Amino acid sequence: MAHIKTLINDESGLALLEFTLSLPFILAIGIYGIELANLANTSRKISQVTMSVADNISRIGLDDSLASGVQLREVDINDALYGGNLEANGLNVTTQGRIVISSLEAYTNSSNQTQQYIHWQRCSGVAAYNGDSFAPKYGVQWNGYTGKPALPNPAGMGPTGAVVSAPTVGSAVIYVEIFYDYKPIFPLLWDSPGNASGIFGVFKFDSSTAKMHYTAAYIVRDSRDLTGPTVNNLPNEIYNTEGVTSAVCT
Repeated sequence: MAHIKTLINDESGLALLEFTLSLPFILAIGIYGIELANLANTSRKISQVTMSVADNISRIGLDDSLASGVQLREVDINDALYGGNLEANGLNVTTQGRIVISSLEAYTNSSNQTQQYIHWQRCSGVAAYNGDSFAPKYGVQWNGYTGKPALPNPAGMGPTGAVVSAPTVGSAVIYVEIFYDYKPIFPLLWDSPGNASGIFGVFKFDSSTAKMHYTAAYIVRDSRDLTGPTVNNLPNEIYNTEGVTSAVCT
């Protein structure tokens, strides 16, 4: 009985016992915080890369005084795509995602009306990842042009309420989409067919959060040559005197 009374009144190791009981909750909150911070940082990087690529494409080109304007070349587009992947800093944008660049322009149709169309489109990265399609959401090359399929939204490109259009005939807007599938640090925190509860049924992320899609649009500031060489009886706009491989979307 004396030993029992001593054990009941013994408070040594109390802090260790409290820490042991609270450790699972502390760890759960800690790894949830790490995952949340990494997700936010990745989202920020992808958003910044999207804006950077759109800005770069709207500026680049060969300024030839003998030409009718700044000439956009395939090598310039390839450099911008490569730079965007480098700027993502190890996020593997071209293996876990896709960069899509579109040139949204306006022309006067046969009814003497100004009409929006996608003059050209270039892509870098995989067409699908983890079962997710990375097809352009707002139209493909030549959508909106005479004799070609219409744009999903005749007014231009972008989601409802944020549609972008080329302001006048002879102007162009560079519209960039980046698709990216986020790879979690702690897969246990994410909803999936084999793990629908996360940790303690509380600390979990919706799997749709990992599927990122960012857009950015910049108007071309220079007097760009929007006609360019003719290919298959269509104005191609993009020059390729260097003979580099074109990053066409497939």
